[in-house]
Amino acid sequence: MKKLKQLLIMMAMVIVGITAMSMAPSSVHAATDNSLAAVQKKGTLVLATSPDYPPYEFQVNQKGKSKIVGMDVSIAKKIAKDIHVKLVIKSMTFDSLLVALETGKADMVLGGMNPTPSRRQSVDFSDIYYMGGQDFLINKADASKYPNQKSLANQKIGAQTGTLQYNLAKKYIPGVTIKGMDKGTDLVLALKTHKLEAVGMEKPTAEAYAKNDSSVIAIHSSYKLDKNSTGSAIAFRKGSDSLVAAANKSIREIKKDDLINKVYLNQAGKYLKVNTANTSMGHYWKYFAEGVEYTLIIAAVSGIIGVLLGVILALMRLANNKLLKGIAVGYIEFVRGTPLMVQVLFVYFGVG
Repeated sequence: MKKLKQLLIMMAMVIVGITAMSMAPSSVHAATDNSLAAVQKKGTLVLATSPDYPPYEFQVNQKGKSKIVGMDVSIAKKIAKDIHVKLVIKSMTFDSLLVALETGKADMVLGGMNPTPSRRQSVDFSDIYYMGGQDFLINKADASKYPNQKSLANQKIGAQTGTLQYNLAKKYIPGVTIKGMDKGTDLVLALKTHKLEAVGMEKPTAEAYAKNDSSVIAIHSSYKLDKNSTGSAIAFRKGSDSLVAAANKSIREIKKDDLINKVYLNQAGKYLKVNTANTSMGHYWKYFAEGVEYTLIIAAVSGIIGVLLGVILALMRLANNKLLKGIAVGYIEFVRGTPLMVQVLFVYFGVG
């Protein structure tokens, strides 16, 4: 009887130990997650976005300076304010956003992004902050030709590369030819020049373009979608539990006060009207002037550095010291023997 008791006690201890071990990873993870503390310590919240998707995010010209605005930017500012840090915005193409997040170049991504199951495997998402729905943008002259989604069968349709709209069109429209581009503005230009018959977009974005351009209109899609994967959410690096929780707290406040519909979308609409009021080249002359200035500065600096580096490497190659000569020969052969694009990628992803 005594031995049986001891055996039962030992079995109970083993079971408790196994249970504790199975629970340990999540407990340790929760205890060691310092994503929010890290952001607050550095004093900045870095947002990566693709500013070509009004009213979510887009660029405007204010007094000769480019500024990124939109509904998503307003949400990001609210989150940054709530956690008492400064918001820093990084502009990049849509298909680079999650890469920037995973490689630590950004703390979060806002870009009308849908939390699809495939994306959830590599990043964490906040609660859904907006349900926009899906539309197509078409030329107004083609309104009778393409009244609905079914009429787009066997046509050429555009969508941003890597987006839900790209995959939905490919999956649900029979015989469709999908043209992917990095920027929404390029897609709209392709549509207006009749290289595309339609462009798949989030409903607010399609309506924003239609309201500010009389040559295009938005038509509804008939996709049957899962609300949990088709709304817009904020992406974070895997394991950023505390930062996600802080963002969700801000999102709850935004939803409670209906700030998106009452404030943020109205602000975005005002910016869009200003942005489309004058689209002449003269309106953007400061951008051209800055481009010339930067080109001259880069040419002068690179010329000086190039001459100095060339002289130093030449002297190293002529030197009797084997180490100096080897370094010079290795550098010269690398520059001569590899494509410039490979060198750029090496500097950006390697040295950078």
